[in-house]
Amino acid sequence: MHLVRIRIADAGRIALHAEKIMDGIPQYYVQQYRRIKKKQEADQELAAGFLLKKYLNVSSDAQFVRLEHGKPVLKSGNSFFNLSHSGEYTVLAAADIDIGVDIEQIKDVHWPTVQKIFTAEQREQLERTGEAGQPELFAKYWTECEAVLKLKGTGFAAETVTSDTGPGRTGSGDGRLPLKVYSFRYKEYMIACAAYGAFYRLFFVNTNRFSFFYVHIHPYRVRTGNLLSAFVFHIKI
Repeated sequence: MHLVRIRIADAGRIALHAEKIMDGIPQYYVQQYRRIKKKQEADQELAAGFLLKKYLNVSSDAQFVRLEHGKPVLKSGNSFFNLSHSGEYTVLAAADIDIGVDIEQIKDVHWPTVQKIFTAEQREQLERTGEAGQPELFAKYWTECEAVLKLKGTGFAAETVTSDTGPGRTGSGDGRLPLKVYSFRYKEYMIACAAYGAFYRLFFVNTNRFSFFYVHIHPYRVRTGNLLSAFVFHIKI
């Protein structure tokens, strides 16, 4: 059984400690933080570097490489990670198997994207869903799509949404294990994680600088932490 740990950082709060943080994180994220003019986006990059340092002990650009379409991979091969950000939050997923993660703020449906990217089944489900529920379902499908593409390391350069990204669906995976996607709501955001293997159990971890505690909860009833929160997926293969 494998664990995928998903940690959610409040990027704005982390940025309050920017001067202290920048000394210990990969230079790439320091440069991004200094280069990007829009504060929220700059904070997201700083938070990404902070999460890598805090949870994977990655403090230098020399510790990872980027694949053809930009997916970062640790040179050590000891663990895998994926990053995503949206609005207030930056998300780090880390595991001993390859993974993809995406977070998106729940907003109004962008119908041109639905027509261009989503499957016929997903389009039909959106159209059947009441107007009030459409933004969350749209965000769910979109994050699941992104998580799968980020797992594969291709982005939209190689493909669009396929039927195996839907809820509870499995695809051919890497030829040995089924591709599984799991998504859940966190406040006004949707988060999806994709890996080769079935998700088995979800735990909520409230994280601060000094302690951890674990509470088994329903994925759509997540209570928030102060600075960092983490979700631990047990993956059964």
